[in-house]
Amino acid sequence: MPDERAIRAELEAAAARDSVRGAYLFEGPPGTGKRATAIWFAGLLLRRTFAEDDPAPPAHPDLKWLEPEAGLIRIAAVRQLQTELALVSHQGGRRVALIHQAERLRVEAANALLKLLEEPPPAAVVVLVSASPEALPATLRSRTTRYRFSPWPEGRIRERLEADGFAERDAKLASGLAGGSPDHARAWAEGELEEAREMLEWLEEAPRRSPDEILDYAEGFRGGEPARRRAQLLLAVL
Repeated sequence: MPDERAIRAELEAAAARDSVRGAYLFEGPPGTGKRATAIWFAGLLLRRTFAEDDPAPPAHPDLKWLEPEAGLIRIAAVRQLQTELALVSHQGGRRVALIHQAERLRVEAANALLKLLEEPPPAAVVVLVSASPEALPATLRSRTTRYRFSPWPEGRIRERLEADGFAERDAKLASGLAGGSPDHARAWAEGELEEAREMLEWLEEAPRRSPDEILDYAEGFRGGEPARRRAQLLLAVL
């Protein structure tokens, strides 16, 4: 898979050739550069430099930022986006829309967005950013040019955590649980490792434990949502 630098180089070349598409989907685990690249790309198209690591959306009259409100992106927001993208740009160039956490589109909002992508306004570019692209309708995904941001190797994540002061054993466990996401690894390392660490220690001792001890331990994975969550964590540790 291409890394973030390769994706940026390809997008920059497309802009130089004036062959920018009308819709893109940036997908991959959290922390792999999707959001920053989307902001960088918007700046490239609008001839402006934006701060890529600023948690606040970049401000520009021809840039529209859409993200979930109360956990969802609703149809009213997409319809407003349709209206705004149809207007003449303020600076005589492109209009750009960045849709962050696009997997949070409600069904009717996704359908409205599909109509927008099927008949895009002139000089409008829509960039969807998603960590869970499989949650988007296949018809919507098919209307985009997709770029997959590669998961980070466990070793790279572990090195970063160790450089930030986390113990070697915790950094190794967190990087293994993170699924290639440096953001998930940090969340594990900062607050969710105690139970995983205990499971890892138990599993390391399992070959020397008696059948009764193993059966007693298995009882902790029976009954209800807490037990289901523990079972999922155990599988992740394994």
